[in-house]
Amino acid sequence: MLRTSVLLALLLSFGLLTGCDAIQQAIQQGQAGGGSGAGGGGVDSMNDTDWATLKAGGMAKVRVASGYGAPTLVAGSVNSTGWEDSASISPDGNSLYFAYVPCDFHGLAAKAKMDLNKFAQYKRGPSRGNLPEFAFDTFVSRRAGTGFSAPQKHSVSVNTTPPQTSESGMMEASGEFFYNSNHPASPTDWDVDLWRASASGVGQSLPFNANYDDQDPHFDPASRTLFFWSEKRPGGTSNNHKHLWMAKEGANGAWSNPVCLAAPINTKNSDSWQCHLTADGHFIFTSNRGGDLAIYKSKRLGDNQWAEPEKLVWFERGGPVRGVAEPSMTADGRELYFCVLFENENGSFDLDIASVTKL
Repeated sequence: MLRTSVLLALLLSFGLLTGCDAIQQAIQQGQAGGGSGAGGGGVDSMNDTDWATLKAGGMAKVRVASGYGAPTLVAGSVNSTGWEDSASISPDGNSLYFAYVPCDFHGLAAKAKMDLNKFAQYKRGPSRGNLPEFAFDTFVSRRAGTGFSAPQKHSVSVNTTPPQTSESGMMEASGEFFYNSNHPASPTDWDVDLWRASASGVGQSLPFNANYDDQDPHFDPASRTLFFWSEKRPGGTSNNHKHLWMAKEGANGAWSNPVCLAAPINTKNSDSWQCHLTADGHFIFTSNRGGDLAIYKSKRLGDNQWAEPEKLVWFERGGPVRGVAEPSMTADGRELYFCVLFENENGSFDLDIASVTKL
């Protein structure tokens, strides 16, 4: 593990684990953490930067394996100065799901240590109706021309009465939705669990959930396999890292016990999370195994057998990009979506969604 502040920021930003834990506690304790306006006291330096120019320069340093075009930020109304996270494109490419919170989440997590009484200092971006305001909610944007429409809150996040919870990591598969939420399955269960919802948005906690903070599910309908990551589940390669797991749904609807993915997907000295299994058996996932946060691709050789991963999306150092992560792909394999983390000269961060098309 790199012992740098940048890596700490990446882990906090993309993982959401620390944020969800603190949000759960705040909901239970009734903390407000509100306020209005952009940064206060010079903590949030968003307005000191021409972010459009900075991001354009940063995207020029994002690299993709051969066979793809140039990556670009998603056009339309999705990206903002708020925090767009956990991007997932629908199989048909017409719906983009993502988690959002109106703040510099890196600043709130790494600098303010998730002290929600300081939320107003890091608040920025459009108000999209998050409840509570400091919690991640899931949004969906529909394809409109060459871009995407204004985001709307997904039905699983329309929780206007207590307990108001946090939902993120959504993906669509065969007309259903899989996501993670800290919605309590019981009065004492406030950890992050995996949920499944019908098209009507009625969610149900998956039966193998436990106090392990499981996140970012990806369901493969062909093999009836659910992939996700966890940092706390016993039996992983290392208890100090994020690892990818899988569980299978039987014909009778019963689920197998989750199994940690074998090497070389999970390793003792690196983190691996949000993944996507393509129709042709390629496993795409996020990892910091090369020192920087990048997206890797492996070939599935058997039930839990994997080829050596190769970089699929990465970035050149020396610019404002600090990581690329959280891949998802359309069913035809033509469009790849992912998140890009930017940092300005004042140490403020912004997370946006980008895409690249196969040639």
